[in-house]
Amino acid sequence: MSRLCCKLTELFMQPSCKGHATRLQMLRQSGKYHNFAPSMKGKGMSKIELEEKLERKGVKPTSNRILVLKALEKTRHPVSLSDLEEILFTMDKSSIFRVMCLFHEHDVVDSFEDGRGIVNYELCGSEGKCDHSDAHLHFYCKNCHLSYCLRDIKPSDVNLPEGFVAESYSLVVNGLCSECSKGKDPQS
Repeated sequence: MSRLCCKLTELFMQPSCKGHATRLQMLRQSGKYHNFAPSMKGKGMSKIELEEKLERKGVKPTSNRILVLKALEKTRHPVSLSDLEEILFTMDKSSIFRVMCLFHEHDVVDSFEDGRGIVNYELCGSEGKCDHSDAHLHFYCKNCHLSYCLRDIKPSDVNLPEGFVAESYSLVVNGLCSECSKGKDPQS
């Protein structure tokens, strides 16, 4: 098991916070999450397209994997395992965890810590291995607890000392989102 999966096990097996239901409501109301029924009806990639995407990444498409991929596709921002558990309430949380570990190992998703020590996931944009040239900034709002991808803001080149090799980036800015900084309630 990879180090990330071991860390995720520690985080994931902690008792869930009662604030997750409130956070999911905020996600739905803010428009950053598209509701979808587990039947996978609605806009987005078809089941065949989802299966092909998984196969291109070297992942055998199963019902659970397709359902998790569909949920990730429907979100407009990075999500945590707890978010996925709320979205995919019909699926066992250990199944979601195993699928996310597999997706991370096969570069279906990329991950980052949001500043609270909680791992968030987003679909990898590239067809092959997640490319660090696609690295972008993330923003975590400490008031409404939502994470945002700031895809247009690229990190400046980091010149590492000789012999150092970057394998991943953690680019998170913490503060208040535009709604919270205006004093608006993101739930309204």
